[in-house]
Amino acid sequence: MVAGGELLTIQIGEYANFIGTHFWNLQNHTLFQESARKVDSTLNWNVLLREKNFNGKTERAYTPRVVAFEEKFNVNLNPLISDLETSLDVDSILLNNFKIEQKEAQPLIRNEFLQDVVQNKFSRNAFYNLDDKVNYWTDFVLQPWHPKSLCLMSDFEHHSFEDCQRRAEGQQIFDEIETHIRFFAEEMDYVEGIQLLCDVSSNLAGMSATLLHYFKDDYGKIPILAIPCWPAHLQTENRLSVEKLVWNSSQSLLAMLSESLSTLPLSLSTELWIKHSQFCRWKELKYEPQSTYHTSAIIAAALETATIPWRCLSKDDDNSSMSLKNALDALNNFGQNSIVRLGLSMPFKWPSVDNGQDFSNDMLGLTNLSPCTDEIWNFHNNRPPLIISTLKGYPGCTLADTQFQSTCIENLANCLKEIPNKIFATSHPLYTGAPFPNLFNSTVDKHGNVECSSNSSSCSEARQIDEAVFSSPSLSYLASNTCEGIVSMLQKQLCKLPTHRYDKSAVEELHENLFKFSIRKSQNDHFSDSE
Repeated sequence: MVAGGELLTIQIGEYANFIGTHFWNLQNHTLFQESARKVDSTLNWNVLLREKNFNGKTERAYTPRVVAFEEKFNVNLNPLISDLETSLDVDSILLNNFKIEQKEAQPLIRNEFLQDVVQNKFSRNAFYNLDDKVNYWTDFVLQPWHPKSLCLMSDFEHHSFEDCQRRAEGQQIFDEIETHIRFFAEEMDYVEGIQLLCDVSSNLAGMSATLLHYFKDDYGKIPILAIPCWPAHLQTENRLSVEKLVWNSSQSLLAMLSESLSTLPLSLSTELWIKHSQFCRWKELKYEPQSTYHTSAIIAAALETATIPWRCLSKDDDNSSMSLKNALDALNNFGQNSIVRLGLSMPFKWPSVDNGQDFSNDMLGLTNLSPCTDEIWNFHNNRPPLIISTLKGYPGCTLADTQFQSTCIENLANCLKEIPNKIFATSHPLYTGAPFPNLFNSTVDKHGNVECSSNSSSCSEARQIDEAVFSSPSLSYLASNTCEGIVSMLQKQLCKLPTHRYDKSAVEELHENLFKFSIRKSQNDHFSDSE
């Protein structure tokens, strides 16, 4: 399997679609920079996007190769559909294709960002303060979608995980699901892999099990990266909410560990809904944990950086890229179907190349986004993980699996010398223009450089009040990890479920299955260590 194969992305539930919207917007900004020849072309856009020419247009036109499953009440009438796909009115397409009921008492209201997009007045350098104006993930869609990308569900809000799974497997709903997936799968040369994001706190969490079984039955051993995600601020105001979180998370994680090649849990809450859980922190970022618009942007930035190795152009003469399967196989050095964790440093502060100062652990500024997993420097049973790290935004860097492109990369390699690692680098920074939220503090300039403020005369790119950061260097890592931490947490929570609301035998079976899975991982560790 060669690098650069076409992947299909699946998004299930509200928070997964918030993350996905930011992710596709970031792709759109980078693609614009390439199209304007402001940066070199180093990414293979066909990995995640569909390239189409319509109405005699000769320029490259892309839409995401994604199927998003969402409840009808979590979207509104906004420009999701690519004008390259249809000449019809966007709102009519949404009403007719997605069967959204437009209520006369609730007229369509677009924020200023969407108004500018619809009227072709959008400026990538403009500043939009959307913090109080994003109610749905469709309120900040920049990258247009194909009509088949959105599959809306109704009447799932009062169903359990099992009820959702059974409904999704019913003939009528499953036919609709399969129609959307097959549309994209059949236009691909070969489905090289699947990225599946699922909001396991949503009412649609049970669909993840349905889809994983479907992909296994119809696509064989296709590599799947399963990404369960949780909002940082979870609804735990009553016991019933916590119980649903425990049950949905346990069922989802078990399905993903069983059916996917790797599972990458993501949240900005370090221990999810546990009382002593904390929110992830970055020195130069300020965000509201209660804002899904904010927290999903950070996770999307981490994914945009970390997925570079299997999205870059492949060259015959170097190891400049790797396939999704090869990356996940490498990260499974704690046993098949292991947990993968994700870390991010944003904005990444580059040390001075001239002073010869090496990186230190603290200097990397990496924060772990995978709840209930180890930090990068904590070795499991004195065994280091394998990591794949990616640098974005260093001038002069080209994509390559090498440790000596520049002084900075060499210093990073020295810092990671105790850990088996692969380092990728690109001169592309993260392009964080609108509608990415303004999360950076005043010490960050327009291009993500740290220690520039509006009071600094030495920094020509210093930001003024209410001015956006257009780009930012970033550093991410994907690291192998055992599933013991998150499995142990869920097992303890399952023991607390009341038997009058949850069938005792079902709880015991789920607990036992998770326990067996944890034991299997420990055995894999033992066999690997003895080799």
